[in-house]
Amino acid sequence: MTRHSRRSSKGMMLVEDPRETIKAACEFYGRTVDLQRYKSTYEEIIGRYTKPIHIKHAHTHFYSLTSFNILSPVESGKGLYTLSHLGKQLCENLQKSDINEYKKILRYILLNNPNKGNLFQNFLEFISECSHRSRKELYEKFKEIPARALISWSIEAGLIDNLKDKFWIIEIPSEKDIDLDKFWNILNSYYNELTSSEIFGIDKVFVDIRDLTSKFCIKYNWSIDEFDEYLRKLLDSEYEAQIRLYGAPTSYFANKKNFMYNNRVYAFLRIMVS
Repeated sequence: MTRHSRRSSKGMMLVEDPRETIKAACEFYGRTVDLQRYKSTYEEIIGRYTKPIHIKHAHTHFYSLTSFNILSPVESGKGLYTLSHLGKQLCENLQKSDINEYKKILRYILLNNPNKGNLFQNFLEFISECSHRSRKELYEKFKEIPARALISWSIEAGLIDNLKDKFWIIEIPSEKDIDLDKFWNILNSYYNELTSSEIFGIDKVFVDIRDLTSKFCIKYNWSIDEFDEYLRKLLDSEYEAQIRLYGAPTSYFANKKNFMYNNRVYAFLRIMVS
């Protein structure tokens, strides 16, 4: 199979065992990993002790993890990666066998990452247009290799279910009945959680806006756009006096969806003690 046939124009590569793919990355919790070390660990996870997999096969799995930002590049080393904030959460919940929370986090990752989020949303929208879709319909719409990858990741995240070659959407409830005051209280609570740790005895006061976003969206099943809309409303309200926004170098926003306010891009937030 050629490299071109293994992925779509959007770069969707074939992975049909997402759980094992993620588990191999989890073995590097707190450490850096490159493609070759990942390959060796993935082979152990799937029991390939005597017959190594081809490096191109390992690349499809490694590429998917980096594309979804489950693995993030390490600036100090070319080709080195480490688990992202959300990647660590996936691993922690797998370790605790909390599969329900693991699936919530994976759903957020798939639907909201800037590289593949739109592709997954288009995939789910196509399936939801009728009671179910056949495998043949999915292959015709998205091409066979990308469709197989979309199917495997979507089933793993609990976004779709299937019976043989029929696929349908799993309806996931979201809590939309949240007014601005409640949003502020929740945001404040999450901010306090994220700033509770100390670094070298110094309180952490700046929080990545997307760390706040993920906590909220995973809990209430919101999209990033819905969260951003409410945060902008908050900044246009009386709460604005208690919030400070901060930018970051352009490189910081790689693989992140920017938060825009008044035509400026921000990365961090601080809540002032009243």
